[in-house]
Amino acid sequence: MKDKVEQVYFKLGDGAGKLIIDIAREHLFYNLNPDKSVKSLTNTLRGVTHEVVLDIISGKKILLVADERYIDCVDYVEELHKEKFPPFDIYSWVERKLQQIIDVSEEWQKAISELKRIIVKNDGEFIISVKYEKLLSFFYEGNSENLIDVDDDTLGSIKGLTLGIRNFISESMKTMQVIKWLCHNYYGLPNDFSSIPIQLLQLHTTFTELMLKNSEIELTLRRNLVTSLMLDKHLEAQLEIDKATKNIKPVNILDGYTAGWLSPSGEYYGLNGEISNMLHNQIADALLVAGVIPIGKPTYDRAIDNRTNPDRWLEENGWAKIHGDWILYDGWNRGALPDGVITPMTKEQHDAIEKYGKICCDGKLYLGYNKQFMTAARFGMTEIPMLKIYFE
Repeated sequence: MKDKVEQVYFKLGDGAGKLIIDIAREHLFYNLNPDKSVKSLTNTLRGVTHEVVLDIISGKKILLVADERYIDCVDYVEELHKEKFPPFDIYSWVERKLQQIIDVSEEWQKAISELKRIIVKNDGEFIISVKYEKLLSFFYEGNSENLIDVDDDTLGSIKGLTLGIRNFISESMKTMQVIKWLCHNYYGLPNDFSSIPIQLLQLHTTFTELMLKNSEIELTLRRNLVTSLMLDKHLEAQLEIDKATKNIKPVNILDGYTAGWLSPSGEYYGLNGEISNMLHNQIADALLVAGVIPIGKPTYDRAIDNRTNPDRWLEENGWAKIHGDWILYDGWNRGALPDGVITPMTKEQHDAIEKYGKICCDGKLYLGYNKQFMTAARFGMTEIPMLKIYFE
């Protein structure tokens, strides 16, 4: 017996066109997925061109149902269509999102200031108790889930702030990708809209420094230590850091140090240890003591004292920060700061990083704060100006 085939007919409601547009805009402006937004229209409207798709998303064109069977794409006329299709302004959306990123970034900075106060109040340490069964599971299986009990108000606040900042930065970067896509496709948007707000960059830098102990919390102790070393070079070092960095000299980058600073001339200063050892800070302090970093000089009637943050001097003067296979370089980003000067990576640094990646990192490198992957071979073949986007 043959299967019986029946035909089903349906009618398009008056709101079908608006629904299609709303779905496309939701993919773009809420889900932050330009590709899915475009495909939702091209898959629904067979044969539609990319230019028409952009006009539909922007509101220059709308979709109207004709004879309950067809969908017509027509030019938007506000007097005729505003009741069913309220005007949509991409410019205002971008402007609003950028201001939101700026405002929320500043609020998170205030929260970080409060976190620093809490850390100082606890002398930079938090005593955490772990239940024995979770500890054994961690050692045996590597299962760290719920290892730390965050019922404590202080730890709960720190966890909430950390996850909140991480999620905000991630969501903001997705939003900036959408804004860049919009600037590329719509000529009415200024090019500077696609630049990441300085407040977001500062938030990322501030929290990254806090995680690496490169923060104001350590500055007072470090400044006192460096001042003491400079006043009396014959003082016997009381800490391992002083012993390791006394009379610091360049080392061979190919010897595989844990972390280090690479100068514009290609000289590498490296140390072995853990992140908790604040290796980059130790090197910077030692370079200040050795005279590689100047103490400072008056600028615009304002005295600069590099003892408070020698790391910043290295970043401002084009030094590359290396930690394992992670390469950080801030020279290109300095131009976005007030009175900042862009400092491109030098050929000496480029060549040294390529060799370092091939020999010490199994040919794999991760570039910039976003840790974008690139093989060392490709890094070496890429022209220096083209590397800028990986460190933004």
